[in-house]
Amino acid sequence: ALITESSAKQEYDAIRSYSRKLGLTVLERIGFGPLSRPTFLRVGFRDICRDLDLHEGTSIRFVMGVGRLTRAYLDYDTCSLLFTTAFETADPQLEHALGVAFTEADIHREDPSSRTDAVSYHVRFPVPAGLGEARRVLGQMRRGLVALMARFEAERLSSIEALMNTFGARETLAGLQIREQSVSTVRILSPMAAGSDFIH
Repeated sequence: ALITESSAKQEYDAIRSYSRKLGLTVLERIGFGPLSRPTFLRVGFRDICRDLDLHEGTSIRFVMGVGRLTRAYLDYDTCSLLFTTAFETADPQLEHALGVAFTEADIHREDPSSRTDAVSYHVRFPVPAGLGEARRVLGQMRRGLVALMARFEAERLSSIEALMNTFGARETLAGLQIREQSVSTVRILSPMAAGSDFIH
């Protein structure tokens, strides 16, 4: 009845809302696992995109100066942010900005393999094993993307922050009722890390 009524009136908001609720209910029933992980990441990243770029797509555009543009996408399978550019050579300014914004991630540059390709950057995060870890990783992504926007488009960020201060940041995953195993893990730093007192 909902589909017929919405089609007749050509008003699809009710169908969209119903489908979204149904999809989230299915995710709650399935739970977080290797097969559902990309879907959970997609839902979380879409929230970030809607907050920072105010559209329904799943990318975030950054204007870094005149004629300098990059777009951020999420590779859901590898849990990596992909920054595409139009540059044929490395961009030291963008590389530095990524290093400052994403201090906990592993950053790689992919050089073009042909004359028609462009440089891209992969910002890799640990693949989350549970919903809590997924939310933490998405939080790191959000903070890094906000830092990039503050660096390159401070005026745009201030208008977006005004909206988020009024309505709050979207976090669909926070509303899901999923029981996770009560196993707590603690990250152990390598003794070979810089500044370590390890003697060999």
